[in-house]
Amino acid sequence: MSGKPVDTLVLIGNGFDMWQGVSTSYADFEKYYIDHLSNILKRLHIKPWTIEDEDGTKIVSDVEMLYGDPFDPYYLDSDFWNTFENSLSLIDDQRVNLYFGKEKEDLERISLLADNSRHILQEAFSGWIRSKTIEVKDSGYFFPENCFIVNFNYTDTVRKRFGVSEDNEYHIHGEADDKESIIVGHSTHPEYPLAQLKTMGGRLEGLFYIEKALYESDKHVDDNYQDLAINLAKSKVMIEDLKDVYVLGHSFGDADFGYFYHLAHALNGIPEDPFGGIPDWCLEYLAKCEEMEFVFLNLDFANHHREGLGEEGYMLEMPSADTINEQLYGTSDEDFTHDQKKLLEKAAIKARFLMEQGARNAQREFSLLELLGEMVEDAPKVRKRDRKKFEKRLKKIGWKDCQDAIKDALKDRSTPKMPRKDTPKWHISYHSPDDKARIEDVMRRINYNNYELYPSIDACIEKYKKA
Repeated sequence: MSGKPVDTLVLIGNGFDMWQGVSTSYADFEKYYIDHLSNILKRLHIKPWTIEDEDGTKIVSDVEMLYGDPFDPYYLDSDFWNTFENSLSLIDDQRVNLYFGKEKEDLERISLLADNSRHILQEAFSGWIRSKTIEVKDSGYFFPENCFIVNFNYTDTVRKRFGVSEDNEYHIHGEADDKESIIVGHSTHPEYPLAQLKTMGGRLEGLFYIEKALYESDKHVDDNYQDLAINLAKSKVMIEDLKDVYVLGHSFGDADFGYFYHLAHALNGIPEDPFGGIPDWCLEYLAKCEEMEFVFLNLDFANHHREGLGEEGYMLEMPSADTINEQLYGTSDEDFTHDQKKLLEKAAIKARFLMEQGARNAQREFSLLELLGEMVEDAPKVRKRDRKKFEKRLKKIGWKDCQDAIKDALKDRSTPKMPRKDTPKWHISYHSPDDKARIEDVMRRINYNNYELYPSIDACIEKYKKA
């Protein structure tokens, strides 16, 4: 970084590369996947599925068996690829369970199916990204040293065409030349699969492996945002110094909503409500309930995953968490309406995620203290016994600690929160009327009012056009 303070963030989305003539649409990825699938399967030593029909012999992989219909497997349709990241969350767990069965060897096959699918898609996606060669040329625009680029793409387009140094750019989802750094996925299942599911066998153990697949295909927005915050601090980018935010070619899709939510709160100067959108009565209930009831609310949430697909068909008679609770403990939940129960389940799954995320954040912060102790001469040094003491404390964190956090969140809601008066202005490009409507909806949901929309990237960054 140069000595000049950064007062502008530039967020780069996939539409930016497409504006520069780089073929990075999901339709292009679909073509790459189909063309390279056979070679990918051979490279990974994964046996394909062979389908015979009136049109001849077709080869599909575990991906089509998991994300399509295993009873009638075929190439995934364009809807799957057009919304690829979101599509990774749409696994029909009951259909998969019904097709493979519930015996031990059946459950092992479901687990292998999920693992193979993840490896195939990772190999295909990283190969596709690495196949893109960005030509060095003058774009006609220049981002000066007071701009810091947060790049959601994997390419080096910004450095090769807009005069940006490596120090002034951060790839939040990894880079094409580092295969292991590439992150792609949905953002609907960032919590670990519920361990109790695996111990119950049968359909519920099968559900555990689907939950595991959903966790592993999540892009883990909160972790990535924390890493971004650390990188900004290392690069001496101060939130309070920012005056403008440019969002260029970004779809504002559901998979990336969390980034905008976190950033809006930081720029507004307002602490986040960790249980945003969940009513007080849910938190009050969780703050009083026993740990086993909390576990079974989580179990119900997992068991209701099928409802989120919005389809009927292939519905299994899987026992509800309430039924299991009654069988094992002779008790059941209080009577709630269907909508109330769903809200409680949502609150419980959010509480479990926050427990997990809190532990990860604590690990990250402790590691940062260790790093500072090594790099800065007069900084406090972290000793081995400090690390052992920290890890011992971390292992003891449990439901009671989570309940204390829930109570603190309830108290914090009663304190009025006013945004800072000089919030940075967002300058956002859009591509179509649908894009514009989606962006306006996201800005409303994140409660950020200081923004302007532009019908093209060129119009949005007119001030950065070279003379």
